[in-house]
Amino acid sequence: MGDFLNLENVHEYIEFEDDIGGTTGFFPTDGLFGPGSWDSEKPNAPKPSVCDKSGSYNDADLRKAVSIVKNQVNTYHLIPVFANNCQTVMDRIRDRYRYIRHRRKIEQGKK
Repeated sequence: MGDFLNLENVHEYIEFEDDIGGTTGFFPTDGLFGPGSWDSEKPNAPKPSVCDKSGSYNDADLRKAVSIVKNQVNTYHLIPVFANNCQTVMDRIRDRYRYIRHRRKIEQGKK
């Protein structure tokens, strides 16, 4: 149930594996409700308990997805019904990534 509602007791963020590297995540700025911030690292932030190795991600497309979602999300709320927490933001990034990859396949098919 906690996974379905994105209320797990973990922090979800992205670690890029290309030559540029780096990480990005969405964190609360002041407590668990209110403004959120995009940071590469936060002091005392919990580390992820699992790493999604289920598929190979294209980091260039993943960075594009992150950039799009960053422009749409700036409010953090522990309970994702009211705003986004780190898990719902990562869901949005994965959705945008899949859309980018899908559009690329369609465009390549037209050539």
